[in-house]
Amino acid sequence: SGCGRRERRVMMSRDSGAAAPRLLLLQEVDQLVEDAHWASLLATIEDRKHETDQGSRPDPRAEANGFDGGREADPRLAGMQLPLEHLAPCHLARRFAATFEVAVSKIFPAGAGWQLFGILATAAGLPCGGPAFNVAVGLGDALGVFLGHCGYQALKRTCVPDVELEHEVLLAMWLASAAMCSGTAWQYVVDTVGPASSDMGLFAWTGSVCGLCFFTGLRFGRHFFRCLGMPAASYDNLNRDRLLALAVGAGAALFVATDPSHPARLAPWLGVVDSDSHAVAVAKAGASTFIGFLLMQTVLNLCVPLGENWLDDAPSDGKGDCYDASYRSSQSSASDTHAAGEGGAPQMV
Repeated sequence: SGCGRRERRVMMSRDSGAAAPRLLLLQEVDQLVEDAHWASLLATIEDRKHETDQGSRPDPRAEANGFDGGREADPRLAGMQLPLEHLAPCHLARRFAATFEVAVSKIFPAGAGWQLFGILATAAGLPCGGPAFNVAVGLGDALGVFLGHCGYQALKRTCVPDVELEHEVLLAMWLASAAMCSGTAWQYVVDTVGPASSDMGLFAWTGSVCGLCFFTGLRFGRHFFRCLGMPAASYDNLNRDRLLALAVGAGAALFVATDPSHPARLAPWLGVVDSDSHAVAVAKAGASTFIGFLLMQTVLNLCVPLGENWLDDAPSDGKGDCYDASYRSSQSSASDTHAAGEGGAPQMV
């Protein structure tokens, strides 16, 4: 029995000696797993903290405009607009710069051209309000827009070499065709509605009808000049064309103030009287359309959300004018399609 106890003690000592290294190895493995777990947990916490800091950090551009940023950090907010974002100083400055540029290069020449051709038509013996007279003044309106836009862009090219005159000529033809429609309808509307309407009623009727004619000219012009690269009429540019026609209609409405047969009490200083020279009459006509357009476009600039105003496509670097971005995108897509061997819209030469 004593020998048996000694043999069991020897066997137990051998088993404990063999289990000790395994126990140490298991303890080391458990420690490594625990260390790795905590390291992973700490890394996750650091990543979450970094993402939180990035998301709460204001966008420098938005901070400069007086708004909070963070939309780019969160993809869910990437396509959203902040309330009243269009009232940011940079956006308002860009809108009003484009507004003034359009008013100087196209709206003032349109009114001046209408009045000039009205003087020439009267001197040629055409009866005021007749079909020939209306077509003549509509042509003067269109030529004012075309020559004003092309001349302005040609002067701009001396300072901004990237201005594409071929593209500007296309824009000028498109806008001039719409101005031909509204300019031709103006005298007929005034003669038809004027005798039975008050000043405000005449303003409203003239602006609405002429604005509708201008809008119709824009939409048909998109189809007519599509072969030259003009973006086709679509739902995306429908609202932009409508807002542009609204501003042009306001210019046509205030143009009523120049008609001596319908003296306007709201702006008597714009009325063309017999004592005015031809140059003064032309200047008053251009000023009336200029002011009317600016007043309506100011309301649009302050009320229409960012990206929905017709002049939000105008680039800030001076490369072109209104609708420039949509035109360039259509031209680039058409050229890519042609390069791929699938054809496309003919390019401007």
